[in-house]
Amino acid sequence: MKGLQALKRKLPNPSHTSVEVLPSHTSVDPGVRLSRETSRTPHISTADKDVGFLGSTAYNAVFSDNQEHMTSPSTTDVDTSNGTHLHEQITASWRSTQRRSNGNATFVLELLKDTPLLEKIIDRWSPRERAHCILDPWVEDCQRSVRRDLFEKYDLTRKNEWVKVIDLLTANTETPLRLPTNVRFREFTSYYTGNKLRWETIGVFLTVCGLSLFNVYDDAEEWDLVSDLEQDKQRLMFRLLEASDICVSFCYEAVPGTDLGFWLMLENCIHASQVLGDAHYSVWRKLGDISTAVFAHGLHEPREAADEPFWLKEVRRKGQGYAYAIDKMLSTFVGRPPRISKRYCNIKTLLDLEYGELALEGDELAEACSRLDPNGWSSLNESAKGRPSAFFRAFVLGAVIREDTLELCLNPAQDNLREKAQSVIGKSKELYASYPRWFQHTPEMWDTYDSRPTFHAVLQYLDKVYNEFMLRRMLVRHLHDDPTELILLAHEILTAVLESGAGLRWIIVLYGLPAAGVLAVELLRLNTRVVSHARIKQNLCVFVSYLKWFHVPGDGNYTLADRGRKTLQHVLDKVLATERPEPQVQPDTLAIANPAVLDPVGSMDDLSVFDFSLLDAQFDQDFWDSLNPISGEACA
Repeated sequence: MKGLQALKRKLPNPSHTSVEVLPSHTSVDPGVRLSRETSRTPHISTADKDVGFLGSTAYNAVFSDNQEHMTSPSTTDVDTSNGTHLHEQITASWRSTQRRSNGNATFVLELLKDTPLLEKIIDRWSPRERAHCILDPWVEDCQRSVRRDLFEKYDLTRKNEWVKVIDLLTANTETPLRLPTNVRFREFTSYYTGNKLRWETIGVFLTVCGLSLFNVYDDAEEWDLVSDLEQDKQRLMFRLLEASDICVSFCYEAVPGTDLGFWLMLENCIHASQVLGDAHYSVWRKLGDISTAVFAHGLHEPREAADEPFWLKEVRRKGQGYAYAIDKMLSTFVGRPPRISKRYCNIKTLLDLEYGELALEGDELAEACSRLDPNGWSSLNESAKGRPSAFFRAFVLGAVIREDTLELCLNPAQDNLREKAQSVIGKSKELYASYPRWFQHTPEMWDTYDSRPTFHAVLQYLDKVYNEFMLRRMLVRHLHDDPTELILLAHEILTAVLESGAGLRWIIVLYGLPAAGVLAVELLRLNTRVVSHARIKQNLCVFVSYLKWFHVPGDGNYTLADRGRKTLQHVLDKVLATERPEPQVQPDTLAIANPAVLDPVGSMDDLSVFDFSLLDAQFDQDFWDSLNPISGEACA
C-alpha cells in the first residue's frame, strides 16, 4: 500500500502534464515520435456515443429483440449515483493522460522512472494465475532486463539520458531478428535483452504490469484500493495501457513483427479490453491489427522448418491459436463476423505441455511427451489439475466450434438452417464429452473448491452451453421454434455464473447478461412456466448484486454492467410490486438448482395479477441504447 501511495504522489494531475514532450524536429525523431494510429488507443470524446454495429450474438441482442416485453428505466428513474459520478471523474483523467502522451517515447520513459514500484505490482500477481498469460515464460527475464539494462544503467531523471535510451531501443528494434535454428528455450530472451534491449521487452514489462494491476484487484487488504486510491489505480492502469500501445506501435513501425512482438500484441489487446471494456471500438481495432499480423506474416500457413526447435514450433502454434480464439471471443461479444477464419488458417491443435516441459530436451522431453494420451492430454492433469496448458488447448479447440456457431448465427439466411444448427450443437457436445473427466463441470466441484481447475471446468461448460444458447435463440428468432430449450439453457448459464461467485469478472457480462435477458423476458410473460418464476426472481436478484459489486467505477465494463443492473432491477421492481404476498424463501436458500430437477411451477409463479400498465408506456427502442453509447467512450 505504501508503494502505491508513493506512486500516487507521482501521478500527474489531469489539469497539467508532468511529461515533457520533445518536439518532432529534435535529433531523436523518429525514435521519439514513432506512432501507428491504427494500433493506438484513440481519443473518443464523451460526445461520440456510437459504438458501431452490434449483431445478433452481441451482449445487447436479447434485450433489443424483446422491446415489446422489456423496458429500461426512464431517464427520470435512473439515479445519478456516486458510482456514475466517480466513473466519469476517473475516465476524464484517462482521456487527459492519453492526450498528453501523443505517442511519444518520453511518456514511456517517464513511467519507467518508477520501475521499482512497477516491479512490486508485477510481483503481486500470483505465478499460478500469471501462467494463463501467453507472455508468462518471458516476464522474469524482461523484468530483470528493464531494471538492469535500463533503470540501473541510465539516470532516467535526466532528460538528456532519454535520448541515449531512445536511440538504443530504436536501433535494436529496427534490426531484423532471425533466431538460429538451434536456439534453446532459455536462450530466447537473450535476443531481446542486455545490449540488444528492444521495445518489445519494454512492452512486455509494462503490459504485464497492467495485467497484474487488474488481476490483483480483489486483494483489497493489500492494496487498500478505495476512494482516491482506487481512482489512482484506475488512472495508472490507463497510463500503462497507453505506454504498452506506444511500445507495440514502435515494434510494428520498425520491422516485420518478431515472435515476442506478436505475443505482446495479443496481451495488449486483452489489457485494452480490461481497461476500456470488451465492446470498445479500440479493442476491435486492435483485433484487426492482430488479424493483419497473422495473415501478413504468414502465421495462417506456418512453414515449419525440419530443423526448427520443437519448443519454438509449439510456442508459435500457441500464439496462432490464441489469436484465433481471442478473435472468436470478442466477435461473439459484439456480434460481428470474426476476422480470422479456419477456412484460411491451418489451426494446429496444441499439445498439453507446460512451458517448463517445452524447455526440456532429449530424453526428458521424450518422457514429457510420453505422458500425453492419444488425444493430446497430459496424464499429469490427474494429479496437477488446472494446468494452464490444458486451458490454452481447450480454448483453441472450443474456438473452432464457436466459429461454426457464429457462421450460422450471424448469417441465418441459409438452407437447412435447423439441421445445420443441430449439427453444430452435436459437435459442441461431442467436443465437451471428449474432454478428460477432470475438465468437465459438475456441481460437486464446488464442494472441494480449488479455484483454478474449477474455473477451467466451468469455462468449458459455459462455452458449450453458450454455443447451444446462441443457436437455439437464432432458431427461435428466425424459425419460431419453441423457446423452452432456450429458457432452460439461460437458466443453466446463469446458474453456473452464480456458482462461480464471479471469480472471473468478464463472464458476468459475456455469459450472464444475455442469459439474464432471456430470463427477464420469461418473467414478464404470463403464459409460460418453463422454469419456476420464483427461482428466476431470486437468481436475477443475486445477479443484479453481482453487476453492482464486481464492476466498480473505472472498470472497463462498469457502465455497461451498471446500466444492465438498473434495467434488470427495474423489471424486478415492477414484477415484485404487483404480486400477491407469498411465503418468503429462507434467506440461506440460493436458487441455483439443477434445471433437470426443478419444480416447473414455483409458489410465486402466479403472475395473473401483474399489471403491465405499470410498465413504461413507451418501450425502449433498444434496451441497450442505454448501454451501446458507453462502449464507444474512452471510458467504456
